Amino acid sequence: MTEEGRYYQGFLLALREHTDTFPLDGERFHQAFVKATKDSCLESELDPVFGTSQEAKLLWIEGTRSLLLESNNTHAFYRLGHKYCSTVLREERFKDQAEIYRTAAKIFWDDLNERKPYKEVLVNNFL
Repeated sequence: MTEEGRYYQGFLLALREHTDTFPLDGERFHQAFVKATKDSCLESELDPVFGTSQEAKLLWIEGTRSLLLESNNTHAFYRLGHKYCSTVLREERFKDQAEIYRTAAKIFWDDLNERKPYKEVLVNNFL
């Protein structure tokens, strides 16, 4: 497994401690991912035209390929339980970086929940 693949899997395992599902809805997802991985081995950045990150797309692809996630068009859902993910994160292959994954996952989750969807902002500004 590549270093990037291991990072994506570790990140997803750590994110499982916060949620059962998360949105895959464009800018919100991509911006939170770029912020969370700012000081990591990944060099993720937002495309200035589309506001998306290739690395965030790869997170979803790695998650489905490794059978951690399944998804519909708007949300990713974990296929595995919380206890299983926590156990795997303690395995030798993830153990040395577990706190890095947990920190990045917390930043991602906090930022994702802090941002309001664009439609909600528009509605609130016009009421």
